[in-house]
Amino acid sequence: MYHRRTEQGGEKSDQPSGAGHPNAGRQAGGALRGSLPQGRGAPFGLYVHLPYCLHRCSYCDFNAHVRSDPPFDAMAAAILADLDGQIARFPAMAMRPCTSIFFGGGTPSLFPPDRIAFLIQGFAERLKLIPDLEITLETNPATREHGRFQSYRDAGINRMSLGVQSFDEADLRFLERLHDADQAQRAIQEAVAIFPRVSLDLMYGLPGRDLAHWQEQLRQGLATGVGHLSAYQLTVEPQTPMGRGHAAQPLALPDDDLSCDLTETTWALVDRAGLTPYELANFARPGQRCRHNLHVWRYGDYIGLGAGGHGKWGEEGKIWRRANPKSPEGYLADPHQGPWQRVLPEQGLEEALLSGLRTSEGVVRKRVQARTGLSLPLIPETLLGGGWLNERGARIAASREGWMMLDEVVVRWLVHAQEVRSRKG
Repeated sequence: MYHRRTEQGGEKSDQPSGAGHPNAGRQAGGALRGSLPQGRGAPFGLYVHLPYCLHRCSYCDFNAHVRSDPPFDAMAAAILADLDGQIARFPAMAMRPCTSIFFGGGTPSLFPPDRIAFLIQGFAERLKLIPDLEITLETNPATREHGRFQSYRDAGINRMSLGVQSFDEADLRFLERLHDADQAQRAIQEAVAIFPRVSLDLMYGLPGRDLAHWQEQLRQGLATGVGHLSAYQLTVEPQTPMGRGHAAQPLALPDDDLSCDLTETTWALVDRAGLTPYELANFARPGQRCRHNLHVWRYGDYIGLGAGGHGKWGEEGKIWRRANPKSPEGYLADPHQGPWQRVLPEQGLEEALLSGLRTSEGVVRKRVQARTGLSLPLIPETLLGGGWLNERGARIAASREGWMMLDEVVVRWLVHAQEVRSRKG
């Protein structure tokens, strides 16, 4: 199964952010008040990785670090210094419109609201932020965090992403989450009352859990009325504590048949609840899609800041990538040490296909060519006739069957393209 939570770095969704919400008319914090000019050129997103956590969950393979006294001020200053260095390398960063900011982690909500406001103000002083900017903050429902939700809203956050994972107490203990089910429900209620847009993360495929158990967790999540849901399957990574335990004593993980049933049940229940799948593990009501992640899946550009942050930038027909050091201490010592590396056109094409086919809209020929410099290769008939891909004019999208086997679909497409090129000699 290809369901995997990803940290991503957006073009506009169906409606302006917050449309129809009581707070929709508010500007996103003091840093954004007034009319901000839009730069010319392609839009980009901004991803900020804040790596600190109170506790590292046993399944987590993200760049997360537990520190007793995180240096929030020093990290915020390093992030702005990092941005200054990237703008010096690519001056167009200061001229093109920035459409989204995504604070990921780690647990970004450990950062005090005034430090988040400080960063947003710093970005506003350096970049051309659009007036209808989407600003997402990842959080988890621990009491000490959701009590600060109003302060984050005042700081400029207008989209909250809650890492609930489950409403079952035994699941939460197994995953080593710091919140309980009651805290999760109260956090969701408070977030929905404060933020124009709220997203909920839920996880399925936990050891020993059957289809009925997941249906109950999903029903509880949908009953909250949130506008966005991310539902992804537990992936046991070998380098994590859970992965090492699994190697020593295998967990009762779902087989392929149950995994398919879990996925198909997810699609059926969210459809019934009025959420549309716009990516293989993400579902949204109208106007509630995550612009930032959608922009990345469309192979758009994004700046990556913070310890472990990744960025991708296209300029003058070339694509560049940059990865910051994962160690918070290493990043604080020198936030400029992540080198920019050139992405070859063939690699860019593969990345654009794999990310674009994750979405329900698929890949668009002109967009892929504009961003990689290469045309989409001829689609093998086995993928079209087999029902894995659908071609509608200039757009190619994966079917739900294709989503189930997305890696294989892309490999078959690229291998076929290579064979065609070889025959042409």
